[in-house]
Amino acid sequence: MHEEFRRGMGSFYNIMQHWRNTVNDARQEYLKIFTAVKNYDKHIARRSDGLTGAWFADTPEMQLFEGLITIADLNELSNDVREHLLLWLRRRNQPIENPE
Repeated sequence: MHEEFRRGMGSFYNIMQHWRNTVNDARQEYLKIFTAVKNYDKHIARRSDGLTGAWFADTPEMQLFEGLITIADLNELSNDVREHLLLWLRRRNQPIENPE
């Protein structure tokens, strides 16, 4: 989650920098940042709220795919879950780093 928040804040920072470096309408720039925060909040909520059953596996799969977590982070999980996620990566032809 911390990496998700960091990425979101980086995106919001870029919007603020654009506002500071241009003479655009402040109202328009405010709406850009408001919309970005609102949409990113929905992204985080979709990924982490109410995870049960089959939906639970989607979260670490997408976090692996996006580089939010690494193979080493999977060491906290059971062997079955870890193997499931490694298989998921192999099926998507994603490079698998040394998990040690």
